[in-house]
Amino acid sequence: APLRTLDGFGAFGPPPSTAKPMSADYRDRGTADHPPGFYGTVESPIAVNTLASADRIAPLDTSGLRAKHATYTNAEPRDLRGIMLSTALALFLLDAIVVAMLGGGLAALIRRRAAPAVLALAFVLATMMVPSQTRAQNSSSD
Repeated sequence: APLRTLDGFGAFGPPPSTAKPMSADYRDRGTADHPPGFYGTVESPIAVNTLASADRIAPLDTSGLRAKHATYTNAEPRDLRGIMLSTALALFLLDAIVVAMLGGGLAALIRRRAAPAVLALAFVLATMMVPSQTRAQNSSSD
């Protein structure tokens, strides 16, 4: 009787209800009647393998699907230190502004009629954080 069998994902589990006991001299590959796994007693189980020793695994034929065959490419690593530092700084400034708003610090500035100055400062800070386009100069080959 089957003890534990392999499911379609290769994980051991309880045998299905369709699994049948096998003879002690069974040496074939696993089938629907005898799924791959361990059979017999717990003390001396007999293994039924998924593949026989003469079986060879062939690549999947996808010619009928008109599928594109591609390989993995090794892209160059990207340096994310600058982006991460800029993002952390922007989040820190946003957090400081939110804390000032919740603590009433910005309300004191607005009461002093400094709202235009605060808006101008916020605009200047926002435009400073926008990256500018940089181009390399061409070397002169005289």
